[in-house]
Amino acid sequence: MKSDYIELMDGRSVRMLFNMNAVEIFTDLSGMELIDFANTKVNISQLRKLGYGCAIEGELADGRELKLSEMEFGRLVSIPAMVQIKEIIERQMGEAEKKSAQGTRRPWYLKSQTRK
Repeated sequence: MKSDYIELMDGRSVRMLFNMNAVEIFTDLSGMELIDFANTKVNISQLRKLGYGCAIEGELADGRELKLSEMEFGRLVSIPAMVQIKEIIERQMGEAEKKSAQGTRRPWYLKSQTRK
């Protein structure tokens, strides 16, 4: 997967990475469960929270720390960058779905560990 970046209004380039950690940040901030996230339209507050999680993860993947609160991040995201965030998340979600579909079609089970 290629790296995706947005430019904040202060001129800073921020990597966006949609992954499990970004979704966890989103669910912690929004109070939504993962199933709710999958079955709902995202409003602007939720998009900011999801974008913020993706920015935290993207920056960490590049070896940096975002060093912005959610509100500071939102204050620096322009309208074109909001559209870009939505497009990046949709593209990265689609790429992840394609990768998982390429694997075997067998069910995946976690093996229980019993100690003797």
